[in-house]
Amino acid sequence: AILPTYMEQLEQYLDTHADKLTEPEQEAIAAALKAAEDADDADEMYEALKGLNSEYTSAGENVAAVEELLTAIEDLTTALEISTNNEAINAYNQIQDKLDNYSQLNTEGVTALTGDVKELAAWLAVPDGTGATDDEPADFTSIIKNPDFEANTAGQQATGWTLVKGETASGNYQTQNGYDGGVSMEFWSPTQGEGTQYDFYQRISHLPAGTYTISCEASNSLNGMEAGEGEGAAYLYAAAAKGDEVRQVLSAPFAVQEEGCTAARNPYEVTIKIAEGEDLIVGSKNIGQLSARWVMIDNFTVNYYGPNSTKEESPEDTTDITSVSPVITSVAIYNVSGARINTLQKGLNIVKMSNGSVQKIIVK
Repeated sequence: AILPTYMEQLEQYLDTHADKLTEPEQEAIAAALKAAEDADDADEMYEALKGLNSEYTSAGENVAAVEELLTAIEDLTTALEISTNNEAINAYNQIQDKLDNYSQLNTEGVTALTGDVKELAAWLAVPDGTGATDDEPADFTSIIKNPDFEANTAGQQATGWTLVKGETASGNYQTQNGYDGGVSMEFWSPTQGEGTQYDFYQRISHLPAGTYTISCEASNSLNGMEAGEGEGAAYLYAAAAKGDEVRQVLSAPFAVQEEGCTAARNPYEVTIKIAEGEDLIVGSKNIGQLSARWVMIDNFTVNYYGPNSTKEESPEDTTDITSVSPVITSVAIYNVSGARINTLQKGLNIVKMSNGSVQKIIVK
């Protein structure tokens, strides 16, 4: 009796989600249903049951991938409406056929196309810097995703940013109610010193060569405790990157204060020159053990001064910025019906991770 039940569930899923299941996935579902219908003996029924269960999971992954693609296409469409980047607009025209025919792709193809769409949307966000000078820089803040963290509410991983934690990191590394009643990003440890270890950044491509100044507001608080023994500091940084080659510059160290981070903050900036074909990395991190356990950052901005700027770069940092591994977090959770849910539920959950992988988690 269990085989007809699984067949009915999969048929219902196909009917309910036909508009979001790609053609290869619909064909795979039809094949699994046909194998179950033709099963005559116990062995064939067992194999058919396994096929139905596997296809049910694959269908959920397919729907989740399509939903992510459709969201990315919406963001791309918005970027196209305001972009003046002709080169990026031409690149969009070249993938238009793929976008129109995404329903012919399997889940892996949909995921790959989503990556292309997101990268193109970021490229479209690059302003036209023609004519930018030291006296009249161009505002390039739009190249940073979520520069003021207002895309989030308190208690979330910041949208658009990559978070890296050190081996001894502990505490809260998330958005929080911050400056002026808005949302800021915080790095807080219950202990002074080695508990606050982080690297928090974005890598931005397709930029014109030239000089960039990145600014933010930040604070580093003792948070009601005695200063620790650490002699390190937290910084705003920028890096010019090509492949695995990275050259990094630092701001002044964040000043340590007794009052809480939300009570006071200071402006910081770094200036860096980006060559043709290099990416810009923008972020904040600690170097060495901090004496104060609470760091908060917010309100990133970027100015572009053109290719002929005489502005000097900020001091270069020679420490290793790849000594810790990215933290992989869940970015979306779906039930077996393909509906997005807020938390894990009893039974099978399909979890999309921040590195693009998909995990199947069963809650008993």
